Amino acid sequence: MIRINNRLRNIVLMCIYPPLLDGSAYSNFEFARGLSENGYGVEVIAYPCEGWREYDKWSEEALGIRVYRIPIKYVYEGEPPTQENLDAVSGFISDFLKSKNGDMPDIAVIGHDSWAWYEPVLHGFGLPVIQHLRGTPTRAINNGIYPEKERMRFINHVLNADHIIAIADHFRDLAISFGVSPEDVVTIRNGVDTSLFHPNVRNNELQKELEIEEGTNIIIHASNLYPVKRVLDIVESADRVLSERDDVVYLIAGEGPDTEKLHHAVRSSSFADKFRLPGKVPHYRMPDYMNLGRVFILASESEGYPRVALEAQACGLHLIASDMPAGIECTRNGELGTNYRMGDPDDLAEKTLSVLGMDEKTFEETKERALDYISSRCTFEKEISRYISCLERVYESAKSCI
Repeated sequence: MIRINNRLRNIVLMCIYPPLLDGSAYSNFEFARGLSENGYGVEVIAYPCEGWREYDKWSEEALGIRVYRIPIKYVYEGEPPTQENLDAVSGFISDFLKSKNGDMPDIAVIGHDSWAWYEPVLHGFGLPVIQHLRGTPTRAINNGIYPEKERMRFINHVLNADHIIAIADHFRDLAISFGVSPEDVVTIRNGVDTSLFHPNVRNNELQKELEIEEGTNIIIHASNLYPVKRVLDIVESADRVLSERDDVVYLIAGEGPDTEKLHHAVRSSSFADKFRLPGKVPHYRMPDYMNLGRVFILASESEGYPRVALEAQACGLHLIASDMPAGIECTRNGELGTNYRMGDPDDLAEKTLSVLGMDEKTFEETKERALDYISSRCTFEKEISRYISCLERVYESAKSCI
């Protein structure tokens, strides 16, 4: 199929998308919003989720972004799609593109690793394809997350993309290890919306609502509570921390597969009254929660480059992260935060106590380095500019090959 557009105009984005409470979903939304605000036409193909009808109406009316929901349930990206789901999603994408007639998108962006399976459909319609690598299954593709046959199929789809956008440097290195040419992969991290996430005064009403006393050191964790987040390590480490510090409260936000295990672990703790579990927190409310805190814990066994960690640092919290590759990259080897041995609650407790006992000068210096890093490298404005440059470059290269 030959396209004769003079410039990149219309983009189709296939991805996990809000109102799903997921970091990748909000990252995709922010890229879509940024593209729309810069004059590009954006259409999104996504799975349905709770509240999607109201959200999609708002998205089209307020932003001009039309969302098409595949009529099947969200499929967890840690498992290869069944043949039934593969056929259903492929058929939906194919029907969508056929319906475009003379208004075919100029480029397709696969906004999440788990959608790589649909690369052949997009190439079949002559679209250049940009593949995001930002999380699951890429983070664990060499650690048995997929059976070998599906692992190789996934990697082959990634290799077939015209260009790769990696969420972090360690993901870029992983793509190159698959066989992607270094010239065909670029690192573009999540951009932080610093108009929302920045140091601010505590929301006293929220603190009262959570029944947390003034002067308390609040330690925050927020995630979708999948097992990979290792939230139970935080609860286990808290017993030692709370036995030595009576001025600490743990605030753990989110819901997911480990919700019941989390609640059971807290009930079994000797310090159950020192935990606050608000459940799901809408993204727009997270700045208020973050600005209650002093420390944010990222306990995961693997990640891409978690936006929640950047948002916590943007609000001035000290990041304590496991020593997985993403954790080391988030702290820049300890320059912007603190690392501990992944899966070791005792080491997490020791590092938490160390941060809580840090003199104010050292704490503020680390905080300022993190804030400077985000303002110079990780703002939404800077990352959307790099994103647009990448799309334009790939589109121009594809045009020259026609």
